[in-house]
Amino acid sequence: DWVLERLPLSGDDVLCDLGSGGGRALLYLALRTGCDVFGVELSETRHHSAEALFHLAAPLLRPGQQVRLWRGSMLDASGPQQEATV
Repeated sequence: DWVLERLPLSGDDVLCDLGSGGGRALLYLALRTGCDVFGVELSETRHHSAEALFHLAAPLLRPGQQVRLWRGSMLDASGPQQEATV
C-alpha cells in the first residue's frame, strides 16, 4: 500500500509483475488499483496456479479490466511487459 499511495496511477496505467508466481500480488494490485494487470511467470506450475486464482476472482474485477497471464521469460521482449506503464 505504501508504494501504491505514492505512485501517480491513472486508469490508463498497466501494471506488470515480472515473476508473478501464483498471482496473489498481481490480484491484489488489480483489485486495489482497478488498473489492467499483466503477469509474467516462467514456471508452468505457478502460471497455472495464477490462472486458477484469476478465474475464481473474475467476478471481483471491474468490468472491462484486462488481466493477462503470460508464461515465459521476463527477458523475452515479445511478452506483455512491453505494454506496461508501471
